[in-house]
Amino acid sequence: AIRLTRDGQPPSWYHIVGWTLTGTLSPALAQKVDDSGDGVAFLIYGADAGVRLKPAGSAEGWQLGCPEQWGEPYLITTEAADLQWHAEGA
Repeated sequence: AIRLTRDGQPPSWYHIVGWTLTGTLSPALAQKVDDSGDGVAFLIYGADAGVRLKPAGSAEGWQLGCPEQWGEPYLITTEAADLQWHAEGA
């Protein structure tokens, strides 16, 4: 999960998965990277179609037609506290 500020709203938690071009799920992954302005950051990435996000409280399954879900090619955060790690299959 990742905590984001979106559309001027207060920071909220979102579930995040990797997304493939065929519409299947994969794990979302994080890699520490050096950010020239902020020091160490976390690059969050998924599969060949990026990552897909939805509000943490959402009961909807992962699907392209759901208006509360969206995709990103990748995300970067500088705050480790904005990430929650879950084991695969959890």
